[in-house]
This record gives sequence, structure tokens and C-alpha cells, in this order.
Amino acid sequence: MEQNVNMLSVSRNPDPVLVELATWEQYGIMVLLLCLLIYVGLIFFFLKRLKQHHPTLWQSAGRPTLLSNNRGLFGLLFGKLSKDLPREAANMAKMLRYLTYIIVLLIIMLAIVFNFIN
Repeated sequence: MEQNVNMLSVSRNPDPVLVELATWEQYGIMVLLLCLLIYVGLIFFFLKRLKQHHPTLWQSAGRPTLLSNNRGLFGLLFGKLSKDLPREAANMAKMLRYLTYIIVLLIIMLAIVFNFIN
């Protein structure tokens, strides 16, 4: 009896809507990974330029790096320190803020789609 139940569940045709969602989820994961790679590269470039051209501001943020003192990094991007940034760095920080919002929205959307599939 148990074998018959397993055969029925295996031979059942998948719902085409779920297959479509799974495909979109795969594309979403690829886009998310691409955004994360771009994000890490831009953060690295942002911190490197800030350290080279504005060392006092970089030190006042707590000498943030890619892997340490992320509180200082987010202070530069979202906090009061973002108002002290020069124009070029402020524009890059604004772009990084928007990219952060996009990544968070992608994660939420993928979580919702994954919840529907499973």
C-alpha cells in the first residue's frame, strides 16, 4: 500500500504555476547574487576612496573596512555621518543606500516566492 502512495505522488504532474514560480525564483537568486557582488565591490571602492581622500572622516567613522566595523560603515551610509560626506562620496553613498534597499526587497520577494513553492 505504501509503495502505491509513493508512485502516485511521483507520477503526479506538477502545477505549472509552481514550476513558473520556481523558474522566477532561480532568476531572482541569480539577480540577488549579482547585486551582492556589485554591492561588495562598490563598498570596497567607497571605503578605499574615503580612506585615501578623506582620512579624517574615515577615522571619525571608526575606520570601517569591508569586514569590520560595519556600524561605522552604516553610519556613513545611513546615519549622521552621511551629512558630512563631500559631494562625490555623498552621491556614492546615496547609490549604495538605494542598492541596499533593492537587495533587501529582493530577499523579501524571494522569501515570499519560496514560501509559495514549498
